[in-house]
Amino acid sequence: MDQPNTRLSIASGCFCILLGLIVVYGWNRQSLPVIQIHSSFAPMQYVTALGFLFCGISLVLSNFKKHFLACILGLLASLIGAVTLAQYICDVNTGLDELFIDPQVLANVSYPGRMAPNTALCFILSGLALSLRCLAQKIKNLLNQDRNLETLGFIVTGLALVSLLGYLFNLESAYGWGSLTGMAIHTAIGFLILGVGIIKVRGPKSYQSLALQFPVFLAIGLLMIAIIFWKSLLDEEEKNMRNLMQQEVEHIKSILNHSISQDILALERLKLRWEGRLYSEKNHWLQDAGSYARDKKELLAVEWVDENYIVRWVEPLVGNESVENLDLSLEENRKQILDLAKASGETQLTDIIELVQGGLGFISASPLFVDGKFEGFILGVFEIDEILAPYTASQMERGLTIQYFNLKSRPEGFNLNKLTKQQQYQAGVGYRGINFRMLVTFEDKFFSKEEFRFPHVIGPLGILLSIFFTLLVYFNRKLKFHSRNLEQLAYERNELNVELRKLYNRLEKIREEERIHIAREIHDELGQTLTAIKLDLTWLEKRITIQGIPIRDKLGAIYMHIQNALDTVRRVSTHLRPQVLDVMGFCEALQWQAETFRVNTNIQYTLTIEPEKISLPPEMSTDLFRIFQETLTNITRHAHASNVMISFVEDEDTYKLDVKDDGIGIDPAILENTSSLGLLGIRERALIWSGQVDIQSTEGGGTWLKIEFPKVNYDQ
Repeated sequence: MDQPNTRLSIASGCFCILLGLIVVYGWNRQSLPVIQIHSSFAPMQYVTALGFLFCGISLVLSNFKKHFLACILGLLASLIGAVTLAQYICDVNTGLDELFIDPQVLANVSYPGRMAPNTALCFILSGLALSLRCLAQKIKNLLNQDRNLETLGFIVTGLALVSLLGYLFNLESAYGWGSLTGMAIHTAIGFLILGVGIIKVRGPKSYQSLALQFPVFLAIGLLMIAIIFWKSLLDEEEKNMRNLMQQEVEHIKSILNHSISQDILALERLKLRWEGRLYSEKNHWLQDAGSYARDKKELLAVEWVDENYIVRWVEPLVGNESVENLDLSLEENRKQILDLAKASGETQLTDIIELVQGGLGFISASPLFVDGKFEGFILGVFEIDEILAPYTASQMERGLTIQYFNLKSRPEGFNLNKLTKQQQYQAGVGYRGINFRMLVTFEDKFFSKEEFRFPHVIGPLGILLSIFFTLLVYFNRKLKFHSRNLEQLAYERNELNVELRKLYNRLEKIREEERIHIAREIHDELGQTLTAIKLDLTWLEKRITIQGIPIRDKLGAIYMHIQNALDTVRRVSTHLRPQVLDVMGFCEALQWQAETFRVNTNIQYTLTIEPEKISLPPEMSTDLFRIFQETLTNITRHAHASNVMISFVEDEDTYKLDVKDDGIGIDPAILENTSSLGLLGIRERALIWSGQVDIQSTEGGGTWLKIEFPKVNYDQ
């Protein structure tokens, strides 16, 4: 069992169980802060808490090999999510939302008691992952369970992370799909931890095989998070743009209503002056009405209509000749508005109509009553396009175009002009009976000043960062994978070296034993045989009575050959295994070998042994003596030395053998050359006893060999 990952998976399951219990308690106690952390956040529904309970228990049981119960609970969680998602798709109510508790109506909920669609999807994936895990344990080779678990776990984690980012950046479209219920913030945290637990529930054997596959799942998860978050940012930007367009339209409507109200007030002042008998003659009225017409471009004409509904006076007359003496009672729409104004005694306005002067506009009719006597109407003819003329230039500079029409059937709202690809907003305008439509077209330059650039940067940047991070993880995993392989190879090589050293040590022991055996055989058997022959030859020489010189000479020659053979036997026997090493010990053997070296090479030496009597284990003394022999052999062959200083010291923890000559030194390349058999043999013999070899040499300055054998390895 992979203990760290198992503990993390169990901890994730326990967190989900605790979260589910807390929210269930909150619903039973009607504790709003537990259910809905903030009034602007989405609440966690009762069925959501049950789903966390099922998934958490299933995750814990799967780690304790209770696969049957874990599978059942995982399937229940998937079933809850599937039924909820089906309710959204088919627009039906199965009663699942109100099955366990009467749901409290909360804010940000499209259906009381129903979990969010992305929450339902997460439960489907989580329950499916846990069920597949348990089924795969029951049915071997059913599927590649670990790969499926990791994929589903990453999808759940990604959806939860997107929702958390939505709360962090206040992106409602990130944690809520459309106008449907959004995922609660503590639901998102729960799924984030549950997804990690699902990923970590894999068996330990799968990690090595999935070491290089992990970045693939990571890439899918990160790209999904980046794309969903980018889409949420774009949706939020579109929402902000629509709000901006709606605010702009409302602003235009307020300006339009204000302009119309000011125009109507101006004509009502003419009405008050008429009723106050301030106009003594026609010209006075025409002058006053003309001043209003000149000041207001949208005011095409100011007319006085007598009590018979006939237009008598018109200002300005130019362009309105067809209106003079026009009988308005013959036109049904105009007659109705005049009748209404006369009956109510107040100014009345027509809808948008086709004007006699041309174009679209409306007419205001203000009844005139002087001392209770009806004296006709003051009519104002307004062209709708000219009402916002003072603002038209500035609006066009900002990228706004405004059109007016009298079509009441077209719905109010946003639309996209398919030809120009420009955003349009159609709104209804109403003022004191006037009802008409206004179409505002927003050009690209309007959005260029107001557009929120962050989504267009964060989206591609998030995708690039996810790809970069995935590649980084991939190469890091690959590096660790190869590093582990190298470590394994290094470990195997070290083990092989240990085995080789053991074999070398064994071979050296066998070699020493063979040397001892051969030396003894030569010394004892061959030496004794030659000695016996020599004695027999001496006995024979004394008893030969023949006085011939050749026979005496031949016997002397045979005697000399036998003596040479005896010397050779002693020399070979000593070379194979010095008897002084076995009889007297290492220190005496060291002194004997140094003296033999001086006699054979005429190289002087000094020998220091501290303390005088040092006892070594037999096998260690053999290896140390062979190292000393190999060192003297190298000095004889290569050093061209005159003097050698030898020191053998025993301290508390180690034995130290130092050999220093005054020769020509050793080339550093030779010291680093691992194929130098003499130095290689010295190092290998030292490694058998965990010893250290240090060779210091300078060209022309001699060579200093330092050998240290620790005492702790006697038994080894």
